[in-house]
Amino acid sequence: MSETATPPTEQEHHKRAFERYFAQGLKRSYQRVAEELGVSLSSVKFWSHKYRWQERLWEREAEVSRQVADRAMASEVADAERNLRIVRAALMKLAKGIVDGTIKPRIDDLPRLVQLEQDLIHGPGYREGRDSPEQPGRVVVILPDNGRDRVPGSMRAPAPSPLHRAERPVREAGDE
Repeated sequence: MSETATPPTEQEHHKRAFERYFAQGLKRSYQRVAEELGVSLSSVKFWSHKYRWQERLWEREAEVSRQVADRAMASEVADAERNLRIVRAALMKLAKGIVDGTIKPRIDDLPRLVQLEQDLIHGPGYREGRDSPEQPGRVVVILPDNGRDRVPGSMRAPAPSPLHRAERPVREAGDE
């Protein structure tokens, strides 16, 4: 039959000593705690071992790190949500302006806003629905008035220049 050791009861002055040790930060020392409390260095070392100061120190620092990370994550999420609302409002304003004719968008306005929205939702670098090989550069706009797909003339991509077409490699005699 094995006996389980019960943790020693820590008195108030032991707790105070640990708190002073913790508060010293990166330059903490048992010697400084002993001097501040007016006790011997050997007493502080004994308390440190008996009441697991190093383990408690690690646990407390890990908890502080978790709290800092949680606050940073919450801040990042709030910023991303705010930015997403701004982008969606800009998309709605752009769509409304296109419909009522007050906005003549450039070819890259809508795709850039849509990509920004996708980056905010899924993270940078997310790409969905790339250009189709049949119609590269085609932008489809779903207009709210009748729901039909249209490509406004001002948003059509210019035809590729012959200078930009990929040339096929010239085969030398004997290449297979």
